[in-house]
Amino acid sequence: MRKVVLSFVLFAFVIVGISVYSEQAQQAEPVVKEIKKVEKVKGKIGSIDEKAETFTLITLDNKTMTFKTTPLKMKKIKVGDKVEVKYKADSSGLTAITIIKRIGEKEEKEK
Repeated sequence: MRKVVLSFVLFAFVIVGISVYSEQAQQAEPVVKEIKKVEKVKGKIGSIDEKAETFTLITLDNKTMTFKTTPLKMKKIKVGDKVEVKYKADSSGLTAITIIKRIGEKEEKEK
């Protein structure tokens, strides 16, 4: 008799657990990965912080932007370099994907 009661109680817990899980699964919002668009900007390197692995860019319209990047990419730039930066923006800030030096290019505003 004990085994029957215990089996019934166990069965009831399993049924309740399945129904609760099913409700939660139906209420859960689907997970959608945020697609980050790659942007680009031209300007001049204003400063480099090797310790923080960041650099600032002074854009052609005199705005200052701060980017995170890798130490390897930072070794290829110096203050005053004219560059084009391709980057992604997310909740943690701006991350430089590529940094292209622009040699001999006239300083004109981007169109």
